[in-house]
Amino acid sequence: MQPSRPRHHKLAMLALLSTLATMILATAYSLVTVNAKYAKYSAPGMHTEVWQSYQLHSETRRLSDTANRVLAGEATAPELIQRLGVAKSQLAPLQHTRVFDYLPEAHAELPETLEHLDSLLQAWSSRLSWQDTSQAIQVADEMADQLPTMLGPTHDIIVSANIAVASRLDAERHDLKRTFQRLVWVLLLLGTGSLLLAAKLFRDYRHTLHLTRELGTLNQSLEERVAERTRRLEERKALLGIILDSSPSDVALLGANDQHAYYISDTLRQRASTNDSGFLESLFVDSHQYTLFMQRLATSQAFDNWEARLDPRSPYWALLSVRHLEIDSHRAWLIWSLDISERKRMEHELKQLATTDSLTGLANRRTFLRQAIKQLRRSLREANPCSVLVIDIDNFKRINDQHGHQVGDTVLQAVARRLDKHLHPRGPLGRLGGEEFAALVKDADGRAAWEIAEALRDDVECLTLQGEDGRAIPVTISIGIATHSGQDTSPQHLLVEADKALYLAKSRGRNRCETLDQSSPGPSC
Repeated sequence: MQPSRPRHHKLAMLALLSTLATMILATAYSLVTVNAKYAKYSAPGMHTEVWQSYQLHSETRRLSDTANRVLAGEATAPELIQRLGVAKSQLAPLQHTRVFDYLPEAHAELPETLEHLDSLLQAWSSRLSWQDTSQAIQVADEMADQLPTMLGPTHDIIVSANIAVASRLDAERHDLKRTFQRLVWVLLLLGTGSLLLAAKLFRDYRHTLHLTRELGTLNQSLEERVAERTRRLEERKALLGIILDSSPSDVALLGANDQHAYYISDTLRQRASTNDSGFLESLFVDSHQYTLFMQRLATSQAFDNWEARLDPRSPYWALLSVRHLEIDSHRAWLIWSLDISERKRMEHELKQLATTDSLTGLANRRTFLRQAIKQLRRSLREANPCSVLVIDIDNFKRINDQHGHQVGDTVLQAVARRLDKHLHPRGPLGRLGGEEFAALVKDADGRAAWEIAEALRDDVECLTLQGEDGRAIPVTISIGIATHSGQDTSPQHLLVEADKALYLAKSRGRNRCETLDQSSPGPSC
């Protein structure tokens, strides 16, 4: 019987591996099938062809009505162009749908109707102009003549779409039924395999538990005889191993009660002003930081990555880690320190890169909005006024095109310096992007913001810049102003209002300030 046991174990292992492989394949098949069906039936815009065909029919009628209104002088060319664009957008999805393939019988007139309607809309669209009213009347006359004839065919498209979608849903229902039947068999297979595996695991667990108890009994007697002889030797070896293995850099081993120095690395000895019981305190730059460190030592058995500034004579950032040990029944601290000054420098540089616009040195858009939110909340809390200025360099694209991007960058930097001189002490200032800047001016109502903006505009207009060919480059800015009304609002809302005022300044000739606030002293009043 003994020679047959290895063969029996081999067959059992093969059966177990086969069962696992089958369960894995069944699970993979189920996941793939369910994921495929999920992706199919959760896709946006599924079965919307009926709604799209109805919209196309409705937009065809509306376009015909708009054409008649144009002929009657009740509508304008822009209205006709807008209505034509809506009709084209409703036609496009139906031209690419495959739903009509599900019709019981092919209808060749459907794609012909869509193609004919598309050619009419494209032809009319190419002829229309926003300013040409006479051309719009000619096109409207053609629309009024041809579009009524398309209402019947587009209604047929609605009917066909209803039939096609119903057929498609029926086919998908049958497909889902077959899929669920297959998944039921897969679940039965997984359940059977799980039961077999559970039985195997239970049997192995009982066998392992029996062996563990026997091994524990044998080991216990041996461990009791060896433990006492090796305890002291292992303590010494463990202490040395911890010091050697856990010390990536400077190390100090100090008594917990009197800070007796069992060991201090040479580098730390040089950086501390004393090696007696005041060693730790003399190592810290900040006495408050030393107090916090001692409090943590008193409450924690171990901690890592405590950041502190060490060496008062030549300060540097260090990462401190601590372990509590016992030496001859006395508590001790194993402290090691890693110099992270270079990492701190890199973190500072990364923070600057993440918050500052590299070209102008001003805050970038994200940083400006964060600072503006904070300042606006403070102003609302203290009931103080504040205003947002949105500044745009006039004709900046022309400067880039005529003088090159390098000169354009010089203009941006020069304007940024003037903005910083006037606005930086007054609140957050940043570059939103391109040639657009923004500032939130604290403690400034509409009149004060207007005076600041005008002073800034005058200062920028006095800039003297030259291109590479020696020609003078006139630089002016337009400024939009928005002031919060004392109600709860957001910097984004104020930016939108200021941007509208900026657009007004651009439309009124540039090199000016504008505000939408009728109570402010600007020209828009």
